[in-house]
Amino acid sequence: MNGETNQYYRCFIRNTSPVAAPRTPEQGYQLTENLADEAIAWLNGVKATNPKKPWPPLFSTRAVHAPHHAPQSYRDKYKGRFDAGWDKYREETFTRQKKARRHPADAKLTPAAQGNPGVGWAIGGRQEGLCPPDGELHRVSRVTPTRRSAAWFDAVAERGDLDNTLILYIVGDNGASAEGGPGGDRQRGLRASTESSSGLDGLLSKLDQIGGPETEPHVPVAWAWAANTPFQ
Repeated sequence: MNGETNQYYRCFIRNTSPVAAPRTPEQGYQLTENLADEAIAWLNGVKATNPKKPWPPLFSTRAVHAPHHAPQSYRDKYKGRFDAGWDKYREETFTRQKKARRHPADAKLTPAAQGNPGVGWAIGGRQEGLCPPDGELHRVSRVTPTRRSAAWFDAVAERGDLDNTLILYIVGDNGASAEGGPGGDRQRGLRASTESSSGLDGLLSKLDQIGGPETEPHVPVAWAWAANTPFQ
């Protein structure tokens, strides 16, 4: 019902009635899985009432939007995968895109936009350590909805409807966003008051929390730029 919904402590409305969360974050609750369960329950109800009745659901996850929340198991899966930095990530992504024939063989990767504060991975000292978890989280946030939606597709298949179902898969709306600023947000809208007061040491001590219930994060500009490869 509202934008940038917290995916651990969410606002959930069924028709016009608020719905309590079935579990707490400590018990493994995460919004995307909850949405999949609701969609499956809805489908079961339709099929029980009238098995031949067509059904037109819109299954829209929150997992690709800020705040970038992902279960610990997903964060662990991608740990260390982005330590080479955003410049290297852009090059590797562009190479994969060319192999998939999304670009001509002689295409060149666009240069960084002038004034992009994230250009150059070596941004100095220990601050480099703030960046890999954001990249890992951003990648996880892009993968999560596909994995969670699979449960819904399985439910359709179990009812023998998969070959008689038209599925339209729409990815994203605006690409990766630069709203997180040069250093990224750990608590949306509180960057100035929270991060500056805690200092770099305070941030480094909390890197493993990024993406969990304790945070409402958004990736830094440079990782958003890398996620939008090949665009400038």
